[in-house]
Amino acid sequence: MLTGKPKWSYRPADINASVSSPPAIVRDLAIAPYGAANPGAVIAVSLSTGKAVWRGADPARNATVVATNDMAYVQTKDGIFLALDAATGQEVWRRAFSKRRVCVSRPVIVDGVVYVTGGMVDKRAKLAHVVGRVHAGAVLVGVTETALVAFDTSSGRTAWELPSMYNLSSPSIAVAGNVLYF
Repeated sequence: MLTGKPKWSYRPADINASVSSPPAIVRDLAIAPYGAANPGAVIAVSLSTGKAVWRGADPARNATVVATNDMAYVQTKDGIFLALDAATGQEVWRRAFSKRRVCVSRPVIVDGVVYVTGGMVDKRAKLAHVVGRVHAGAVLVGVTETALVAFDTSSGRTAWELPSMYNLSSPSIAVAGNVLYF
């Protein structure tokens, strides 16, 4: 980091795609989803060697991997939300969303609980994406196209909304003390 010289780089030879979200860093691993059209495209790479340690799961389009000290979480392209052993990539548990519901944003982990926001796909309804989420004490705050929304972390219900027009491609939300900046 001090010199700007690359220590190593990694690109799987059999995948013609790039990483569209930041990797999750767990111990000595960087875990990231490569293109959704590729099987086994969630890949863990050793931070010290730059070599692949494991591959698994077929990520959803624009999926993000989040992690704790020993688990990695990702949504697959078939609508399954997976918990993986971070060291091995082995599935620990799975949660299937109904055929009309999907996980639409980056999961957030707070005090050992994984929070995901979902949407319901309907013939007339448009899927609402919630982006830029931050944990703000008793609420989880995110942005949709039409509102800044806070969800109560204990019930999952909407705590409050601030209607307006928001840019989903570059949400800027931060919490410091008891103040939310956006």
